[in-house]
Amino acid sequence: MPMLAHSTKPWVLTIAKDSPNLGSIEKNIQFLQGASHIVVESFRHQELLLQIGLPQEKVSLIHPGIQFDENTPSNKEKPFEILFATAPLGKRDLINRGVYMMIAAAKNLPNIQFTLVWRKKNLEQLNSILADNKITNINVHSGVIKDMTSYYKSCDAVILPAMEYASLKPCPHSGIEGLAQGKPLLVSTPCSLAPLIKDYRAGLVFEPITNALSEAIKKLQTNYDQYQPNCQKLVNEQFSPEVFFKRYHKIYSRLLDQAA
Repeated sequence: MPMLAHSTKPWVLTIAKDSPNLGSIEKNIQFLQGASHIVVESFRHQELLLQIGLPQEKVSLIHPGIQFDENTPSNKEKPFEILFATAPLGKRDLINRGVYMMIAAAKNLPNIQFTLVWRKKNLEQLNSILADNKITNINVHSGVIKDMTSYYKSCDAVILPAMEYASLKPCPHSGIEGLAQGKPLLVSTPCSLAPLIKDYRAGLVFEPITNALSEAIKKLQTNYDQYQPNCQKLVNEQFSPEVFFKRYHKIYSRLLDQAA
């Protein structure tokens, strides 16, 4: 950004990751102000940029584009299955990603099946924790998964159990890919997708505490048909490729007109 900030040509910045330290945003205020336009993927980032004084017309909220797939009906003959596919990057990231909270909820709800898509390097640590807690309703699939679509199709819901704002990316891939397969989301309040899930009723939002998660799971399972049909509407209006391209095209067309 320092190099771009001194450019005489228009430039657009897209912010697609969060920072655990707001100070790193503050030290870059002058460079952020030098951008011709900034695109964010979360309401939180939009609010932060407006707070530091960027004009509203220079900040756009654009979510990644993804195509809605053919809906796979929930199989009511098998246990209600929740997919977690935002595995921690390191050994000290399990609390941050809500892993311990999910394990506690799994103990409360033995009839609910959890499927964790995991990174191989942390597998031994996870298996040790599951063994210590005598957990039998969590399945772990580790390593490189070539066909994630099958996992989204087989589950009933996808979970994003962020403990803090910076626990996950602004638009976690597993969340939007789950929505694209017609699967409602279980998202904690710090997750950037929480406002959309609440507004569209495409899943449930819960406080990042065990009892709240357990209650959200039971409510989603009981009232599944009230939430599942809303996934397609949310994807079509906020995450479709057409909307994505249209919103970016508007920004670049305006900048080209200004430069002409």
